[in-house]
Amino acid sequence: MPNLEQETIDSISLDKIAGLKASDTSEGSTEVEPDNADSWLNKGKSLGNSGSHEAALEAFNRSIELDPNNAGSWLNKGRALDNLGRYEEALEAINRSIELEPNDAVLWSKKGVILGNLGRDEDALEAFNRSIELESDNAALWFNKGKSLDNLDRHEDALEAFDRSIELEPNDAALWFYKGAILGNLGRYEEALESFNISIELDPNDAALWFDKGNALDDLGRHEEALEAFDQSIELDPNNADIWLNKGKVLDDLGRHEEALEAFERSGNMLKNSKVYFDLT
Repeated sequence: MPNLEQETIDSISLDKIAGLKASDTSEGSTEVEPDNADSWLNKGKSLGNSGSHEAALEAFNRSIELDPNNAGSWLNKGRALDNLGRYEEALEAINRSIELEPNDAVLWSKKGVILGNLGRDEDALEAFNRSIELESDNAALWFNKGKSLDNLDRHEDALEAFDRSIELEPNDAALWFYKGAILGNLGRYEEALESFNISIELDPNDAALWFDKGNALDDLGRHEEALEAFDQSIELDPNNADIWLNKGKVLDDLGRHEEALEAFERSGNMLKNSKVYFDLT
């Protein structure tokens, strides 16, 4: 996988994995009753769902002015601030929501996510443990615990948490993917491959899953099969420089140097045309 972080699999919604319950938002009018806190809250949710996080934040602030003891408004303010990268302020908002509703697992989960964004993985783990105490049958919470443990290099413990998550949600492709990634990090490539195969059975149209299957096969020295997996990944995501790069490496290992060079050139050209490239140069 190009970058194994929260946003790794863009095509798989991570709302559930983040341990956040879906917001009850109206699909209809976003007209606001100016003195109604719930009306501002729903407007903020609608704005946030459309990616307008600054405007959403203003709406949540207005909702809080009208009803400062609504934990949901503070939670959604925290989400908006988190989406804006304002993590310290987001943490303050989530802490306020927890003061109001200390036994809500979702709030503790969101606190853990924000602490993770701040690089405070030990504190994040404590928050996820608290969320699991409150709601032990939520796969997303076990997933988040696993990610924190992985960030702390406690890979075996992370694997146990992911296994518990999969017990609760065995048909979630993302969970199998992350289990495979952990197994790969532990050098258990055959088991990693099994996990990636299951994730692909569940979601065959996700390029990221094929990409990591290719990596596992390559680690096992099964280069021809790895090439097939990378080709499938490219079919699904033809403009991903990382996939072309790894395809080039496999072609080179197979002695197909001209084709490898073409793949490397494709990867390099994509990087040069990307915003990331220009930000780094």
